[in-house]
Amino acid sequence: MQEILVNALISFSVFLGVNVLNTPRSDVWTVSHPWDFKNNSWQLKAIASTKICENRNAYLKLPQIIHGVQKIYADEILILNTGDQSFQKASSFYHTEYLACDKLETYKQIRWEIYSYSKFFSRFNNFPHVDKYASFKNFLNSTLNLIAFGALVVLSLLGIFIFNRRVELRLIVSYVIGGAGLATYSLMVSCGFFNLDISMLVAHKIADISLGFGFVAYLYFFYASRLIQKPEFIFLVICISISIFIILIGQNSDVVQLGTMLSMPAAALCIVSFIISITIKIIKLGFSKQIGFQIASLGALAFSTGNDILHITGIINSYMLISVGALGGIFFLAIAANENIEKTYQERDDLVRNLETKVANQTKHLTDALEKLKASQAELIQSSRLASLGTLSAGIAHEINNSINYVHGSIVPLERRILKYVPENEKPMVERLLKAIKDGTNLTVEIVRSLRNFTGLNQSKFKEVILKENLQSVLTILKSKLSEIKIETDVSENIRLNCYSVGMNQVFMNIISNCVDAMNKESKVIRITAVDEFDNVKIVISDNGCGMSDEVKEKIFDPFFTTKDVGKGTGLGMHIVQKEIEKHHGKIEVVSKIQEGTSFIIEIPKQFYESSQEAA
Repeated sequence: MQEILVNALISFSVFLGVNVLNTPRSDVWTVSHPWDFKNNSWQLKAIASTKICENRNAYLKLPQIIHGVQKIYADEILILNTGDQSFQKASSFYHTEYLACDKLETYKQIRWEIYSYSKFFSRFNNFPHVDKYASFKNFLNSTLNLIAFGALVVLSLLGIFIFNRRVELRLIVSYVIGGAGLATYSLMVSCGFFNLDISMLVAHKIADISLGFGFVAYLYFFYASRLIQKPEFIFLVICISISIFIILIGQNSDVVQLGTMLSMPAAALCIVSFIISITIKIIKLGFSKQIGFQIASLGALAFSTGNDILHITGIINSYMLISVGALGGIFFLAIAANENIEKTYQERDDLVRNLETKVANQTKHLTDALEKLKASQAELIQSSRLASLGTLSAGIAHEINNSINYVHGSIVPLERRILKYVPENEKPMVERLLKAIKDGTNLTVEIVRSLRNFTGLNQSKFKEVILKENLQSVLTILKSKLSEIKIETDVSENIRLNCYSVGMNQVFMNIISNCVDAMNKESKVIRITAVDEFDNVKIVISDNGCGMSDEVKEKIFDPFFTTKDVGKGTGLGMHIVQKEIEKHHGKIEVVSKIQEGTSFIIEIPKQFYESSQEAA
């Protein structure tokens, strides 16, 4: 079974046009022992004169033998050894070596030996040759892998803290496993620097299994973001699972390498799926920073992986860059994820702001609705009161009129008869009694008339009224309440209003009643004045009562707001006043000072009511 798998790998190499066990032509080197399998490794030996390295300031550069060990003998003295030729102890996978020419000046002949524990990697592109510079001899092949290892470990650990509670747990696990897997691969390819006590085969297996796990975890991040389709990702998981199984059962490096390469088509398919998905996303949503970082992330890993595949298969002579590409992939993936988090937080903040705006608007709507409900309730209460008062007044007025008509009609004949028979000395007293009866009946008639005027009985809904008569009607009804208060009026009989009489009576009644309730002095005065201005009729009702604070003044027109004791006020009076004046397109102003009194200044436009009356 193992031999079949090895032959499959070698056939694949031949299919790509790369021959294993090759020996390039050289005018300097002579192959003394061609490729041969001996002591569990493939070996090649070549010799050359030290004259190839005559420049003492130059270096002899050895070619890269992947998973191989190289030795240099000078006149049969070992002067350079890159690892254990038995491969029981692992050495760095892609390490190259330079030998200073000044070390060879005393020798005549050098022998170069290659040991490869893999038939697939038993090949090289050129013999050792002279190079002027060697200061960065292993920067790309080894140093960068070590830097990538450290950086990937740091990024994986930072990801736990940065993404904690900011992204889903499965994505955090995916990110950490991806970074840890790729970091492990970067460590193992440079394991010779750490002198790890494991065989080359074990190091090879750990590196390639870690790479497989790292790839799956890394690409899961894109699958979860729907940038890689489900069939492609499942195909990748299946292929890498098969690869890992083959790697685990592999007894030599060729089988292990075959297992590694089996997952490459699936990885390429996932990259194609990503390109298609990201292109569609850009067309639909436009280009964004997050998309740019996602492209950079997968692009870095895809480019380095493609380069390494071509290098490993021998198609091109390059450097192994997958560790660097993995670092770039994980780094840009973290930035893309963070960009997505920032975008999510921004959307959340926008949603919160929109929600706050909606809540504020809804609260305002509910507040307005509540105010309208209170106003409607107040108007319904007032309408109900006026209706009840009108019905009651109609009945009372009718009955009182009937009774008072009997009394009023009998006074004159009664007066004639009594005065005819009363002695002269008693007539003055009888006349005073009769006058008291007449005054009483006249007062009763006046009260009934005022009551009818106040409730709007026998009046049209909208009409021209004499302001003074309306005020007098209100004062008459409140006569008992005003017994201890001095009323001063300055209202011309010529001032007329086009108005809803009942409504204006309510205005005067509520304001004057409030003025009465605000009196707390021995000398109580209410002053009522009216001025006929050019466009308005200005009415001022003032008292010398306790006055109001600014806080109370701001709330005086609110429905159900009252400063009176429980059961003594509904808090609707001044609200009705404001609504009634607004109905007349007028305005009311309150001027008040504590312990100095309050003035209610009412302005009713004349033009509006004249046009309204004509329209009626």
